[in-house]
Amino acid sequence: MSRLEDLRAWFEEHAEGFRSLEAAFRDHLGQAIVAARLDDARLETRTKDVESFLVKATKSDGRGGFKYADPKTQLTDFVGARVMVPLSADVAPVARLVQRLYVVEEMSDQRAGTLLDVPGYQSLHFLVRFRDEDREALGLAERGVPDQPVELQVRSILQHAWASLQHDLMYKGERTPTDSVRRRLIALAGLLELADNEFMSVRLAHGDSAGVLDDSHAGGFDVAGVGAWAETLVGDEAGTEPAAWAAALRGALSELGATTADEADALLGEWRTRCLELARSVRAARPWATASYVVDLALRLSLGADYLARRGVSDVAAIEALDAECDDVRRSMEAP
Repeated sequence: MSRLEDLRAWFEEHAEGFRSLEAAFRDHLGQAIVAARLDDARLETRTKDVESFLVKATKSDGRGGFKYADPKTQLTDFVGARVMVPLSADVAPVARLVQRLYVVEEMSDQRAGTLLDVPGYQSLHFLVRFRDEDREALGLAERGVPDQPVELQVRSILQHAWASLQHDLMYKGERTPTDSVRRRLIALAGLLELADNEFMSVRLAHGDSAGVLDDSHAGGFDVAGVGAWAETLVGDEAGTEPAAWAAALRGALSELGATTADEADALLGEWRTRCLELARSVRAARPWATASYVVDLALRLSLGADYLARRGVSDVAAIEALDAECDDVRRSMEAP
């Protein structure tokens, strides 16, 4: 039997199990999203079809062999899911829900600050499995649902639009994009990110703060609450913090595991009482620095290398930029 025939026969034998896993995951996560009152989140799922599997499983490595020696075990995208949310600030609550529900085998943070040369590709990718206790409680083994991982993306609508366009141009076209096209894609990414921030500001200005997906119903920060907390720490006038900056800080705090003011204060450590001093020092060189920017910098100073590690960031350039900025701030504050 040829490799192609063997793979086709194997996939067709397991296809029903993959479809069962998709259905179980869709029901489980869908119900959790409703229970968490993340009303604007939209869940989509799919099972890989046999032809798509065969194309990927027989892909060349460019050296006369196959890219995947054993695609049956190496491929992880037999079942995929995507959660779409309105704005990028809405990604963090969904991510926290996913981390509470499943065993996270991999998490790839491809949002702003982790891919510094492509600011618009801002997706959060997970590889997750059902927990053993949930498999037992849901009777998944008895129903023939395999213990396979599920690939999950969490994206905003604009993030998805950019990623889809970029993927089509970069990987599906017959021609390799020129440097000019790449630069224009990056410029478009920046415009979409700006649009996302403006939508957030408009939504909050309209008084729709209740529409922001957050953990406030469970005692956590909403965007307005995080902004007010940051303003208090740096001594700014109440109500002056831009919503987009507060939303970004709320996302960072969620990733660091802080969903209340007390938990956020604990992360700051001794820097909590130095935020006013830090604001004066930073704004001497960067007058545009918002309260959220200053507080995020205080978090970086307090947590050091652990700041990026706890946010799942491993990009070398990001780590070096963090270290350099923190060193500069410390030197400026110690200068007479």
